[in-house]
Amino acid sequence: MRNSIKYISLNVVASAMLVSVILAGCGEADPENAGNHKPDVNIVQHNRTIKVGEVFNLDGVAIDVDGDALTYKWKFVSKPLGSSATLTTDTTKKATFQTDKVGKYVIQFVAKDIVDAIGKDTITITAKSNVAASNGCTQYTEISGVITTDTTYNGCYKVIGDISVNNNALLTIEQGSTLVFQESTTLRVNREGALKAVGTINKPILFTGEQETAGFWEGLRFSYSNNVKNQLEYVTVEYGGGNGYANLLLDASSGNPCRIKVSNSTLQHSSKDGFWFDEGSIVSSFNNVISTKNSQSAGTLYASTLDGLDASSKFTGNSKDYITLKRSILSKDTTWKKLDVPVLAAGDISINKSLEMEAGSRFVFNAGTTFTVHSAGSLTAKGTKGNPILFTGEQKTAGFWQGLRFSYSNNVKNQLEYVTVEYGGGNGYANLLLDASSGNPCRIKVSNSTLQHSSKDGFWFDEGSIVSSFNNVISTKNSQSAGTLYASTLDGLDASSKFTGNSKDYITLKRSILSKDTTWKKLDVPVLAAGDISINKSLEMEAGSRFVFNAGTTFTVHSAGSLTAKGTKGNPILFTGEQKTAGFWQGLRFSYSNNLKNQLEYVTVEYGGGNGYANLLLDASPGNLCRIKVNSSIFQHGSKYGIWLDNGSITNNDIITSNSLIDNASGTIKIKN
Repeated sequence: MRNSIKYISLNVVASAMLVSVILAGCGEADPENAGNHKPDVNIVQHNRTIKVGEVFNLDGVAIDVDGDALTYKWKFVSKPLGSSATLTTDTTKKATFQTDKVGKYVIQFVAKDIVDAIGKDTITITAKSNVAASNGCTQYTEISGVITTDTTYNGCYKVIGDISVNNNALLTIEQGSTLVFQESTTLRVNREGALKAVGTINKPILFTGEQETAGFWEGLRFSYSNNVKNQLEYVTVEYGGGNGYANLLLDASSGNPCRIKVSNSTLQHSSKDGFWFDEGSIVSSFNNVISTKNSQSAGTLYASTLDGLDASSKFTGNSKDYITLKRSILSKDTTWKKLDVPVLAAGDISINKSLEMEAGSRFVFNAGTTFTVHSAGSLTAKGTKGNPILFTGEQKTAGFWQGLRFSYSNNVKNQLEYVTVEYGGGNGYANLLLDASSGNPCRIKVSNSTLQHSSKDGFWFDEGSIVSSFNNVISTKNSQSAGTLYASTLDGLDASSKFTGNSKDYITLKRSILSKDTTWKKLDVPVLAAGDISINKSLEMEAGSRFVFNAGTTFTVHSAGSLTAKGTKGNPILFTGEQKTAGFWQGLRFSYSNNLKNQLEYVTVEYGGGNGYANLLLDASPGNLCRIKVNSSIFQHGSKYGIWLDNGSITNNDIITSNSLIDNASGTIKIKN
């Protein structure tokens, strides 16, 4: 009896000591309420790593040294993307939740006293991917044939011949069951049937080959089965692919859809892909799937099915660590999510609906393929500084693939932000092509992006393109120029972008007509006029702008247009020839433009005169006046005069004395009466 009394006494003492230790560490002063203390709060469990699908129990401890009554609150601070995990209770000291996605679950326990002073503690539970099921069977029931009524398999089975599920029959595979397939056999779910194989984390379902050889059996095949009951959960499919496609094949077409839900499953050791979803497949969900150790890629699918995949699944460890995207047309509004491997475009991809891409998405293109956003489609590709979006070639060779093409897509959603496009240009134009015309505009916004290693230009914007913004873009290491565009699009570029490091460090300006009032900004490279430029609206040029002209080209300000080119002493504006030869280009011409805005200040015009007149020509008549103010400018190295003023020209009186006219073959100035 006395020994029992001593034992109880020791426990009482120990408990008292524990309470004393706890009390000694709690009761932090509440700065908002003098004399009050915050509750001392702890979560009993420590940070843990568990499996997806596992239930985790939480216990909170809260003590208030002031003796105040407390209220309690559990909450998720953060969960993995797409998780719908919930706490079974959130207002008591205990809570429970079940992980449903790979990643970190941060949970907080809060206790609050009567004056709203709070104490809190936080725990992080990390859920990892499930491992594949293993075969623990020693005896089997042999099965084969056609299933025409609802059937359930529960246990260990050897498939000695093909199994077909027909006639609206439902084949149910119970948790923990194993099906071992003999050589070249398959389980086929036809359009009238359905397969429901739902295991648990502790009792997964296994479909495997009698021999552990990739391609030993054909695999699971759903053939035009558009049945909402089709489901694989906690299932492993392995050593298939003998069908020439994959362990898991959805056999479908646009007119014959095939539907499935897959979660918490493993597809491995296929002689082909882990999965193959034909065009017309409907993947209701595809979460926390591991597709690995397959002889080709993790999986193959089409544009309208790619949205079924997300970051909860793992696709590494295959011979080719890609998701293969077949030649296809996107026919629904959707979002393509970031995956842990790139998407390999094995054929041309056409976008006919609204498409968004998550930050960090990566796309790799086969030789000669293209990615085209058509008139009915749009592309919003917004990466981040630390998580850009990539479009690249499977081989790192300039022109290996055609490039990113927007074809008559006049959609305000078109946007590239923190995007890299590289190794394109096989279309004969550029990494980024806006295919447009005056009657079929094409619209885009581009920022914080890189266009590089094109076999042609970095970008090409057709006449009719609308570049809403083009900021902080790097176009470099391209085999021609940084970019090509037309007069009405040049205002989209500014000094925030970098255009150096190309074979020709220019922005190429095609023969075109300026048809809107605008300002052309100073760039870090000259603008090369590859054809005649006509100004039919009001144009201003920023100080420091530089224009280089191809042989025989001209820059003409017409009667409806005006030019205000005001440089500074330290930052003049330049008009010059691509070759430093007198008369190489025609020169700067004002044709019947009687506009007060016409002004040249701190401007150099040189190597012109190929028009037979001068570096600067005022084309006028008494009935068609032409007006300009010119000062602090240089007109030099012309094959004719420095300046030619037709009868009907109106200029400042000091045009000769306030400017420099140097080395012009026919003289300084010609005034025609």
